[in-house]
Amino acid sequence: MGLTSLDNPEQFPVKCCREELPLEDVVSTMGTRNRKRYISRTEEQAVPADERIYCPRAKCGQWIHPNSKGPRPGTRLCTQCRAKVCCACREFAHGPWPCADDESLKTVLGMAKDNKWQRCTKCHYMVEKVDGCNHILCRCGYHFWYV
Repeated sequence: MGLTSLDNPEQFPVKCCREELPLEDVVSTMGTRNRKRYISRTEEQAVPADERIYCPRAKCGQWIHPNSKGPRPGTRLCTQCRAKVCCACREFAHGPWPCADDESLKTVLGMAKDNKWQRCTKCHYMVEKVDGCNHILCRCGYHFWYV
């Protein structure tokens, strides 16, 4: 049950009779790797969706813990791939330069518009609907309509 909830945001955290099971009870049945994943997911869900920061590297996308400090103020370091991330724009860290004029982001947003991709309004993750209904459950747990 705990392992299923790790891969399905709708079933996280583990519940019984609509009541969340205590963290200690759930992780006591897991191996070390999954225990760490479950605790990390619990910490991720404790942060409001619009305040979460995820690694912008396409092959990573790891949630970055709020206690993770980057090399400069206003940045965080992805513990998975070591990418430096700007806390303001949630893109790769760009030193002392302002966030607004990121040409690569403009290019991706242009591609998104051409391909009818959408971004989650909470965490800004890019979503492509392949099939199914228009209801989207983002990786941050936010629900939105793909229209």
